[in-house]
Amino acid sequence: MARLRTNSVGLPDREYSLAKPANTFRIVLVGSSYSMPTGVAMEDSWLKVLERMLNAHAGQKHYEVINFSVAGYDARQLLATLKERAAAYAPDLVLVDLTFGSPVRFRVEEAYHRPFVPRAQTYPFFHSFALERLFPPAPLPDPPWVLPADQRPAAFARVLAGFKSLAERSHLPLCFVILQHDPGQQTAATKLQGQVSPFSSCIIDTSPGFTNENFSDLVIFTIDRHPNARAQRIFARAVFDRLAVKELVEVAP
Repeated sequence: MARLRTNSVGLPDREYSLAKPANTFRIVLVGSSYSMPTGVAMEDSWLKVLERMLNAHAGQKHYEVINFSVAGYDARQLLATLKERAAAYAPDLVLVDLTFGSPVRFRVEEAYHRPFVPRAQTYPFFHSFALERLFPPAPLPDPPWVLPADQRPAAFARVLAGFKSLAERSHLPLCFVILQHDPGQQTAATKLQGQVSPFSSCIIDTSPGFTNENFSDLVIFTIDRHPNARAQRIFARAVFDRLAVKELVEVAP
């Protein structure tokens, strides 16, 4: 139930000029609900925490971290967002968030071309994960707009190849960020990293930062496992440390 604010161009972020200010290092992130973020105030998102950390340790440059995340977007939509929206902001670095849903959440081709129709206004609870957890729906077959399971691995590989190609053509550094806050899912995070590694040498796995954490302390609600503000801070620290190690940002010790 955190308040979601958007800026004048619809981003879940503060205002940023399209033209990059002088002496500014600009990072853009394309992501989904973990980064929008669901259930956490914008100021507590890992991107805003990262932005503050970068500027606290900055040398001569000022850092901007601009959020292009949309809850529910799949990996193909993230690639389209980068091409059609984020690239226009002349970024110096691109971050792409990945979750365990990234390799499996895809739509059939026609679904990507349907006009968006907003839902009628209603109480947010009825559009939340909370209602589904309180009253789980009966198991149903996948709806017709969901890509069949046997086609999803190839779809994920095509999208990763698309990110790689775009980064190479644009000479733009790009890092995939695996956002995972469940200490019991390290094996799954390692598997996801293996799926991504053929397409990028820059993969930031945040899951080791949660080794000694209690999962119940990291979620927004017991019935909604999205990462809370504490988990968002751990994400930010993991990304900050990795970017500094890879020397993709200029920060003082």
